[in-house]
Amino acid sequence: AILYNKGSIDALFNMTPPTSALGACFVFSPKEGIIEPSGVQAIQISFSSTILGNFEEEFLVNVNGSPEPVKLTIRGCVIGPTFHFNVPALHFGDVSFGFPHTLICSLNNTSLIPMTYKLRIPGDGLGHKSISYCEQHVDYKRPSWTKEEISSMKPKEFTITPDCGTIRPQGFAAIRVTLCSNTVQKYELALVVDVEGIGEEVLALLITASAPELCNRKVMLSVLQWKIHRAKRSLPRDTVAVT
Repeated sequence: AILYNKGSIDALFNMTPPTSALGACFVFSPKEGIIEPSGVQAIQISFSSTILGNFEEEFLVNVNGSPEPVKLTIRGCVIGPTFHFNVPALHFGDVSFGFPHTLICSLNNTSLIPMTYKLRIPGDGLGHKSISYCEQHVDYKRPSWTKEEISSMKPKEFTITPDCGTIRPQGFAAIRVTLCSNTVQKYELALVVDVEGIGEEVLALLITASAPELCNRKVMLSVLQWKIHRAKRSLPRDTVAVT
């Protein structure tokens, strides 16, 4: 903004901001000073707000000796980031108990401002991290998967990489979601996005999976018989039973 002194004497001025919530979001530099006759003063105005929507704020410029202050009206609109996932859902399908399975998606920021985000999966377990087959096999000191050793608190079975960050304007973040199931169940959860300055769970991506119960089936092998022939030699018939 430019202040112009049309008078023939020095003008001493100072800015009076409004008392509204948005008024505190403005910074004027300088906010006071002296303007010579027929002189000008450039005022730099900085604005930073976490309140979305249209606004109109009126500022008063008090001039020493003037009966009425000069009014400065600032109008604008604060917009939040616009963003989306590149897939409609994450469908893991049938997953094996203890074997990690990973799907990849991207979170796209289509706005002209950066966005700071956090990702989480409400409904995932709050217990220890789920144990993969390889970890169970290599580290014999780990608790086993037997019913006697399984904690009463549901394990944390999903891993999100990265689970937080900042995406530049019109940029994207590649997100890896890994499920290592330690429970027999059907999954229907959501990957939710919390955006700094905007709110929690402002976007959700459906996650589905199924960890079916394993059934052990005994395979009965019938007795096999075969004949063994040796070249140029005749042998009696041998019967071999395999159990």
